[in-house]
Amino acid sequence: MKVADLRKLLKDAGSEELIKIISELYRHIPKALKENDDEGIDQIIQKICKR
Repeated sequence: MKVADLRKLLKDAGSEELIKIISELYRHIPKALKENDDEGIDQIIQKICKR
């Protein structure tokens, strides 16, 4: 799926739906990508949540 398609699909999703989607996606990401010291998924999530 392209990013534009994903944005259209998620545009009207509520917060509970988004939490479920993100949690499920996170479970399927390999640990090495989550914890990469340079710019891992964990760092990206933390950076966005601090805004």
